[in-house]
Amino acid sequence: MYEHLPEILRTRCVGRVIRELDSVDSTNTAARLLPEEGSVPDGTVIIAREQSAGRGRVGHGWHSPRDAGLYLSVILRPPPGSSMELSSLAVGAAAAQTLRRHYGLPALIKWPNDVLINGRKVCGVLVERIKTDVYILGVGLNTNWTSQIRDEMESAMKKTAPDSGVLYIPPGALSLALGGNVDHAILLGRLLESIDVAYTAILRKFYGFILRRVQRNLFGVGRAVIIGQDTCGVFAGINNDGHALVRREDGTVLPVQSGEVHFADRD
Repeated sequence: MYEHLPEILRTRCVGRVIRELDSVDSTNTAARLLPEEGSVPDGTVIIAREQSAGRGRVGHGWHSPRDAGLYLSVILRPPPGSSMELSSLAVGAAAAQTLRRHYGLPALIKWPNDVLINGRKVCGVLVERIKTDVYILGVGLNTNWTSQIRDEMESAMKKTAPDSGVLYIPPGALSLALGGNVDHAILLGRLLESIDVAYTAILRKFYGFILRRVQRNLFGVGRAVIIGQDTCGVFAGINNDGHALVRREDGTVLPVQSGEVHFADRD
């Protein structure tokens, strides 16, 4: 399906090698095994038609029905000493940029790694470091959902919906926003080119470029937020390290490096 894509991609390294799989538990798990097999080029992509155990951040699953999304992992081998701290945000911004530029969709970035369209989560990013100089960048992007998939997903999500007062973000897909299906090969090519730009910016230390890309389309600024177990206040954006900024009642602003994010259900 994607065998000719590397020939036409305008990328430095991402997607120059693409390995297609039919069904896997998780593309990140499959990608972990490749560096053990021998030399794997920087930017190698693993993509599957379905995942039986797709993974998101903090132990969450990623429902991955057959041919209803792009489920991929990119193996990154940055030079020694490279800072990959902004990689999750950078790739989330790359996905949002792809959807805004090529599909006219109002994609927003929910810190630290989700992409929303019209209040629905359509994309998630998971970055895992497996060796000193090897990272696995997982991306799940919901694309072509039937009404049955939508109903099943919404039913499952409602069972784990947060308590009242916390913003419920339902799952979504590009087809729901566009009113029709998208071509996976075209979308994948556009996404990989945008990820390649983000990765190149990281390697060249163009951190300002990445942060501006995120800040332009950041969801929830000015909204009450809880991050982790007890950090609460008003979401004030991100700092130069990509950490969330939370303005507390006493006026102090606290940077938060990681944690599960829940926004209030009203501004």
